[in-house]
Amino acid sequence: MDYELRKWEYSDGPDLIAAADDPRIARYLRDIFPSPYTEKDALQYITYCKNTPDNLEFCRAIVIGGHVAGSISLLFMHDVSRKNAEIGYWLATPYHGMGIMTSAVSELVKIGFEDFDMHRIYAEVYAPNLASQRVLEKNGFIREGCFREAVFKNDQYLDLYVYSLLRS
Repeated sequence: MDYELRKWEYSDGPDLIAAADDPRIARYLRDIFPSPYTEKDALQYITYCKNTPDNLEFCRAIVIGGHVAGSISLLFMHDVSRKNAEIGYWLATPYHGMGIMTSAVSELVKIGFEDFDMHRIYAEVYAPNLASQRVLEKNGFIREGCFREAVFKNDQYLDLYVYSLLRS
């Protein structure tokens, strides 16, 4: 299925709410991602993305058929970790299993390495999130380690896996 990655626009608000207001998405994201997802949340996120320079966090909307269906970003680290970026992403549930996120991660990794001169791109994934682990592994990411019960999400402790990809 075709998609595009593009900068966020305020007009994306209704699509963002429709795509993000799903507890199945929030269950594998940090608590900063609200559930339920409201108009206020959409406005705050879009404003953040529009006002944050790309060299601090490269935020893009995942657009399918002219509608926002998800989000993907690279958060650039600082100081001695300045050649590292954390990749984060989510996709509306109707589009799961179609290869969209695998392709979008590949595209963003290429941007991180080529346009921003990163050496290492990493992701943190909760152990039950098998789909995200598969997306990363299909893109060549290696599981570096497991932080046992490092996350407290939805009233339970979860293991946190760290995956990374080094520029070759």
